[in-house]
Parts: sequence; structure tokens; C-alpha cells
Amino acid sequence: MASLVATAVKMAGGNDRFDDTITDRVNHVTTTAMLVVMATLVTTTNFVGNPIECFVPKELSKTHVQYFNTLCWINGMYNVSFDTEYIPSARRNGGRKATILYYPWIPLILLGMALMYSLPCLVWRSFQAKSGFDVSNFVDYGFKVSSPKIKNDVRDTLLDHMTLQFERYLSHSNKSQSLTSFSSDDRNDYSYSRQSKWTISFKHLFTKTCFKYIGHKRLNYFSALKILVKFLYVVNSIVLIFLLDVVLGVSFHNYGTDIIKSLFAWNFSKTFRGVEDVRRTKQYWKLNELDRQLNHHQEIRFPKVTMCDVKVRWLAVVNTYSVQCALPNNLFNEKIFLILWFWMVFVAALNIASLIRWVLKISVGKDRYNYVKNLLLLSGLISHKSKPDQKSKQHFDIDATSNISKASDLSDMNANSSSSSNNIYDKRTATTSNTASASISNAKRPLTRLVNNNPSSSIEDNTSFISTILTNQQLNERMLLLKFVKEHLGTDGVLLLHILDQATNTIVAMEMVEKLWINFRERYETILQQQEDITHQKYLKQQRVHRV
Repeated sequence: MASLVATAVKMAGGNDRFDDTITDRVNHVTTTAMLVVMATLVTTTNFVGNPIECFVPKELSKTHVQYFNTLCWINGMYNVSFDTEYIPSARRNGGRKATILYYPWIPLILLGMALMYSLPCLVWRSFQAKSGFDVSNFVDYGFKVSSPKIKNDVRDTLLDHMTLQFERYLSHSNKSQSLTSFSSDDRNDYSYSRQSKWTISFKHLFTKTCFKYIGHKRLNYFSALKILVKFLYVVNSIVLIFLLDVVLGVSFHNYGTDIIKSLFAWNFSKTFRGVEDVRRTKQYWKLNELDRQLNHHQEIRFPKVTMCDVKVRWLAVVNTYSVQCALPNNLFNEKIFLILWFWMVFVAALNIASLIRWVLKISVGKDRYNYVKNLLLLSGLISHKSKPDQKSKQHFDIDATSNISKASDLSDMNANSSSSSNNIYDKRTATTSNTASASISNAKRPLTRLVNNNPSSSIEDNTSFISTILTNQQLNERMLLLKFVKEHLGTDGVLLLHILDQATNTIVAMEMVEKLWINFRERYETILQQQEDITHQKYLKQQRVHRV
């Protein structure tokens, strides 16, 4: 028994894993520990006292008493209310059928429920282990970073390691790879090699059909898995309530509601009993009848006194004895399952609310954008002016590069008046529109070169050109943030940040987003600088050709 209690305490501690949400831990930690403790209590009462005491005829010996107790414990019993005048005959209709079969199996039923509440967690951890990203290890590092006793140099090292681990997972996406150092030829070769690997294996066909739009490459593996696990928690908590109807053989799903009705009916009837003038009113008798019926329903579920038929062979004669048996453990079972009913209903409602909440968090792009934006605002890397306009909120799924291309084209219209310069600059704009502008410093570099290499332009034209880019820089930063949330982080990245935030604190999640955002912008600045250098060389070469 001590080992079972120790196991329950260990399970209540959550096994030091916080790679899921609070609602998940309520299911597979709190509820499981509660069920194990209840199973321990019921098992203890079975071994300490007598779980069944049968009232046998006086002419039978003590050996027969023990035999009757054991046989009724094994074969089951049936319930006959004391209000019933006649007991059904044991010889008609095939005899009396035992309906109370759950009594010796209550501990196993409770342990089976504990296992059922742990199954969604096992699904989450087993599929997570095959994802290539250890969420538990990631959260453990987050706990170490959030510790106030950690040194600054160790803290920075852990944050860098967490960022590297995060970036490695994000780099598995095709979209993330297209944002880095892949050229168009490399992407074509990569996609061709992927398309050429068709096999007839069941795993490949299953992946290409059922999970065609779900996986690591689309950065929604953890998101789909989280929604699946949340759905399993909801189904599990609801199915278990109705499954107990079958296991116990009684109507368990409305057990709590009947108890509540019984309490209200008892209070009303008690009030009327204290008033002599209305003792015999119709309302009093109706309430008393309701009270009696509800008590009858409670006795049907967990009766304290039952009947049992035992056959005893005396030489060639078989005698059937119908004896009364007291079930003292049902006094505990009634309270245990009443507590379980209220708890299971609460957990089911909690799971439904959690499922709706996480579906909205994962599927709604505006919520993902606002969450990351708020973390960056907290870090001070972006300003409040980076808030997207209403059109950007409504069309979150539109590719941000098209908007950046329009902003660059607007800049090109004010840059040069000559047709040759416009053609050259349009080529540069078409190239940079695929990667976007990351900061205002990147927007200034080509402007300085164009002004220095085009002395024929007036000061007013150059000033107008620069001011146009400066006003569009804010739009570029918004679009870059949209691209960062949608394509670089994806739904999985935002989900993992939510898990890290809930497990540790908001500061750790903010610092993680800060490092990811800096790396993302540096990558864009490097790519943009390389393309600007190539475009500038082409521009100078074209200018020399025109001069000659």
C-alpha cells in the first residue's frame, strides 16, 4: 500500500515534465493521482475489514457462512428494495440474474480510469519524440534560464543553445529554407528530388493522402498534434462518464444531478414537515414522493444490502438459498463516485474550453501575430507604430512580398526620370521584392549610390525620393513582421513559444523571440546587401556602357 501511495505522490508531482499545458496536467497528473489514491483506499478496506457479510440460516455452520460470503463475492448479487413485497422466484425465467457485478472490481475500475486519463499524454509524448525537437528538454532549459540563481554567462549560453535548437527545427520547413541561402536552382533540384522519391509503402501513401498538408515541412506538426491531443482529452473525459454506465451497470451519467435534486427535495420536504397546517397538502406529498424516488435511485446504484442466491448440494439434492448480504464498502464507493462525478464533469468542461482556446490560438493568424508582436514590444525591438492596419489584419494570409514589391515600385517611380535608369532600378526592385527590406538602413544604401552616381538629378528630386522610402520603411517593417510570424515561425513556432511562456514566464519567451527576430533580420539584411551589391555593379556597368 505504501508503494501505491508513493506512486500517487510521484504522479502528483508531474514527473518534472512541463512540456504540455495546465489543462493537460489536470488530466494526466491530478486526476490520475486522485484515482490511484481512491483505488488504494478501496483496496485497503477490502483487506482490513470484511467487504461482505451475508446473513445465513441458523442451521448452517460457520463453514457455510464463509462459503456463502465467498461465493456471493465472486458470482455477484442483485438488489431488491425493501419496499418490494414479493421477491422474484429463482425458478422462473431462468432464475434471478445478478446485477451487482462491479463490487469486487472497484479498484481495477479506478486504475483503468487512471490509465485512460493518461493515454492522450502518452500520444503527445510518443509523437513528440519522433518530431526531431525535444520540447521537454527545451522547456527544461527555459526553467534553468528563469532561475534567479543562475549566472549571467551561463544564462546567455543556455539562451543561445535554445535559440539554436529552435532554429534547427524551423529550418526543416521548405518556406524557411527558401528564406535563407537557397537559390532558385537549388530549390528546383530539391523539389525534384523530393517528388522523385515515390514508393508504394503504406507509410508514404498515408503521408501523401491523410497528412498531405500536415508535417514538419509546413511547420504545423506540433499544432496538429496539440489539437489532436486536446480533442482526445475531450473525447476521453466524456466517454468515461458514459462508459461507467456500462461498467457499473447503473445510470452513472446522471448520478450527480439526482443527488442535487434529492438534496433540494429533502430541504423542501423538511420545511413542510415542520408546518402542521400543510403537512397533508398535495405539495408536501409530491415532494415526499420525489424524495423517496430519488433515494430509491441511489440505492439502485450503490446498495448497502443486497440479495444473493447460493446453491448447496446435499447428496443428490440441490438446495437454493436466498440470503441477504451487507456491502459496507458501498458506503465509501457511493462517496467516491459522487466526488468523481463532479470532478469528471469539471474536467470535461475544462477540456472543452481548452480545446476551443487552443484552436483559436493556433488557427487564427491575427492572434499569432499579436502574441509575437506583444513580445517584441515588450523587448523594445519594435515600436507601437508597427501595428498593422485594418487591411493587413483582414488579409493576414496574403504574401507579404507582394506588398513590399508595390512599395519598392513606388520608390522607383520617384527615383529617376530617365527610362534607362528606371529599367535598371526595376530589375533591382524585382529582385529585392522576393526577400523584402529589413530595416531603414537597407533602404538608404541604394539611395546613396543612386544620388552619388546620378549628379544630373536635382536636390529636390533626391529629397523626394528619400522621403518616399522613409515613409514606406514603416510598412516594410510591418510586412517583415508578418512574414516572420507566418513563414519563419509558423504555427509550430508560436505554439512552442506559448508552451515555453506557460511553463516558465513571459520574460523567457520574450528573450527567445528577441533572439529569433534579430537572427531573422540579420539574415534578411545579409541577403539584401548581397543583392544590392550585385544590382549596383550592374548599374555601374550599364552607366559605363551608356557613356561610351
